[in-house]
Amino acid sequence: MFTEQIQNTDSGQYDHKRSASVRVPTLEEEKNILSKLENGKEWSNEELEKDRKGVKIFIVECGSKQLLVYLFGGYEFMTIVANNNKERAENETTIVYEKAKEIMQDESNSKGKEMIYSLVTSNEKMLAWARNRGDEIFHWQRITEPNSIDKRWGFITMIEPEKRMEN
Repeated sequence: MFTEQIQNTDSGQYDHKRSASVRVPTLEEEKNILSKLENGKEWSNEELEKDRKGVKIFIVECGSKQLLVYLFGGYEFMTIVANNNKERAENETTIVYEKAKEIMQDESNSKGKEMIYSLVTSNEKMLAWARNRGDEIFHWQRITEPNSIDKRWGFITMIEPEKRMEN
């Protein structure tokens, strides 16, 4: 596991108190997080192992936030956010999503191809965050509103590989 300092975008200075850790979650950690989110549903190792085939998974943590970042099929990102029992940290939601964006950008750069990220939520606080700080990070290209089939908001963006400077 490693911890990286996150740059404070307001002042341009590094704030050593603001950090996020990134690692690959164990099967047990993923089961615990998903179980919390799904009202105690028990996940078998077989179910998760089957779902993990061809999927890259990262866990980003800061304060009381845990963010699972999934990369499906080498081109589509999805995130699941959960709370753990740790003490809250200032701006923890923004910090974990900034780090997730770095992961997404690194993956897009390393593969040299455009990737899609979709954030889906029905949580009012998350909706407000996505419209403001989330838009500053991801620059949403499409927003879908709830409808009779899906009661959640969708925020979609493309992560394009950065152009590399030739020497």
